[in-house]
Amino acid sequence: MCDICAPGLGTRGGKAVSGIVKDDTGNPLIGVTVTVPGTTKGTTTDANGTYTINADNSESLNFSYVGYKPQTIHVNNQSTIDVTMSEDNTSLEEVVVVGYGVQKRRDIVGAVETLSTKGLEERMGSSMSISRSLQGAIPGLTMTFSDGKPNRGATVRIRGAENSIGSGGSALVMVDGVETDMSTVNPDDIESITVLKDASSTAVYGARGTFGVILLTTKKPQKGSAKVTYNGTFTFYKRATKPQMVTNGYDYTTSFLESYVNAFGKDPSNINNVFKFSRTWYNELARRNSDPSYEKWRVNNRNVYEYFGNTNWYDVFYKDYTTGHQHNISVTGGGDVASYYVSGRMFEQDGIYNAGDEKYQQFNVKAKGIVNVKPWLRVENTTDFMYRYSHQPTSHTGISTTPMTVSRMLNHQAYPVALVTNPDGTWTEAAVYTGWAGFVEGNSWRKDRKFDMNNRTAVTIDLLKDVLVAAADVSFYFNQTDRRQAVNSYTYYTGPDSSGERPSGSLYEERSYNRQKVASSATLTYTPRLGDNHSLSIMGGWNIEDYTYKSNLMSREGIIIPGKPNFSLLEGEAMTLKDNGSYDWGLVGAFYRVSYSYKGKYLLEASGRYDGNSKFPSNQRWGFFPSGSVGWRISEENFMKNANWLDNLKIRASVGSAGNGLISDAYAYLSTMSIAQSSLLNNGSVFNYTQAPSPIPKSLTWEKATTYDLGLDFEAFNGRLNFSADIYRKEM
Repeated sequence: MCDICAPGLGTRGGKAVSGIVKDDTGNPLIGVTVTVPGTTKGTTTDANGTYTINADNSESLNFSYVGYKPQTIHVNNQSTIDVTMSEDNTSLEEVVVVGYGVQKRRDIVGAVETLSTKGLEERMGSSMSISRSLQGAIPGLTMTFSDGKPNRGATVRIRGAENSIGSGGSALVMVDGVETDMSTVNPDDIESITVLKDASSTAVYGARGTFGVILLTTKKPQKGSAKVTYNGTFTFYKRATKPQMVTNGYDYTTSFLESYVNAFGKDPSNINNVFKFSRTWYNELARRNSDPSYEKWRVNNRNVYEYFGNTNWYDVFYKDYTTGHQHNISVTGGGDVASYYVSGRMFEQDGIYNAGDEKYQQFNVKAKGIVNVKPWLRVENTTDFMYRYSHQPTSHTGISTTPMTVSRMLNHQAYPVALVTNPDGTWTEAAVYTGWAGFVEGNSWRKDRKFDMNNRTAVTIDLLKDVLVAAADVSFYFNQTDRRQAVNSYTYYTGPDSSGERPSGSLYEERSYNRQKVASSATLTYTPRLGDNHSLSIMGGWNIEDYTYKSNLMSREGIIIPGKPNFSLLEGEAMTLKDNGSYDWGLVGAFYRVSYSYKGKYLLEASGRYDGNSKFPSNQRWGFFPSGSVGWRISEENFMKNANWLDNLKIRASVGSAGNGLISDAYAYLSTMSIAQSSLLNNGSVFNYTQAPSPIPKSLTWEKATTYDLGLDFEAFNGRLNFSADIYRKEM
């Protein structure tokens, strides 16, 4: 990691004061913010923990760093001020991001878990993925992946299954208040992660938070001189497991033969559906297996190749390891009026196959700026760009763009006795059938391109400082995804003069997906000053979202030049041009949250949301989903005052309802009649036809679930010992 601190804001006026900042163990701390309170002067410590700042003798220096206790030291007549910072282990005063606001951890009465930047970095390792780093990090949070591809998003489950009798979904993922695909986020930008588990904590998100909510907060601009940070990694990826393969052709065939005879009482005619079997061939296999000097092939009296190999098809396809590298750079700085954070990332990973040019690339750019226009008016804007590209070789057994998985084809057609190539260098049928020939020739593939743009502008107004705060934001999301697929046929030889092709033809297809989403929300938070014993916060808000999805599909058979698939170079009669499931839908809701605390001991909270969903009929479109929770901080009672070792002991309980509106068909409430093309001819040409519409569900509306939760939070020994437990029940 490299830090570059350039002279900038806050280096003028007063005398120069310098020093070094270390932790309790004597190691220098990088990136500690050093400011002069009440001024715009500030800087950060460099890679050696040193700093220099101008300050008058009458001023003070404030030292702050995430995870450490802040310190304020008067300059007086000192020109050198060295500081040792202690870790802040207790988390009671920690501010936690919750739905449409923040709360101190000690006042939270819902089932909420957090993970800091430090905890995330420790788990990140070589995965370079937020989703994978969260596996096993938070109780009740399950991340499921269908494969190990770097662009594979996770199915996110909070507290088990999706709990739906109809259409379910993953947890809602919000990045700085904007719904986002977690796999597109730069892990280096993340500052903290909050997981909302129960209905009480997710109620303000209404239907969108039915299956739990994950809140990702990105890094904020740091005041002071411009600070440039770079970090990069180069990683070797090695497969965690390798199946035990029988690679000796004779041993494999003998085991297969014994199993087949025991099952059917006779010899097979084929090994699976392609490779021919006979006792004459099997006896020859045994003879050649006992003497390695024999060739692993021959041409029989029918002028057909016979094979006697010991091929390890797993090693033919897969590398022992692959590599990846990433590079992150960020710049942050500013003063009391304006501050900024800009970052960029490049990540690339090679494929796992020995051929096919598989690769994955992702680029991220983030720009965040905060402007304090007035002491009571703050404007913030965040813009994110993400571009992703992947190239995958594919294997096909028919004229279809649905590829066969390599593992399936290895199980199905990769016999150890079969060879990869014939003695003249042509492909064997096994090489073509498994897909290896296509990998090597490189003409059957899938290419995906994805571009995301997210922009969020937020305004915060202190109508009454620390009492009445208004906030509003508007966000725009744009996505363009393209998928191109080519399927070509490959020639194999079963004898010097006999050949065949798989698949039987070729196909080229292009799909396009366009997504646009406009969302806006506004909140008003009232926090009256009621004295030391009472704490009250009332928040009300409004949210609206509009989503548009457009998708088209175009395909045609008959690629003329395998290496140049293009619609101008296709000759097949079979073609498709259609809409691929476009739709529009919207959501609007009003929400509230009321939190009350008496002496920091007794905690009450009520929240809810009234949602309307365009996917439902107008008379069943709206739903109200309330929740309530209570908490008792036993550690604050007088009878516990002598337990100095105890930081926090809290019992909490909550009950709340949530609604599920995630039905896949945005127009299920409408009576529609689809148009299709007949396969029959009428007067020498095809014709269009339709059919009776499907019946409309009579009770198409919100699916509701009620969650009961009872929890215990325990913290002791200045935060060194923590324990949290919940028992819950969901009822549909």
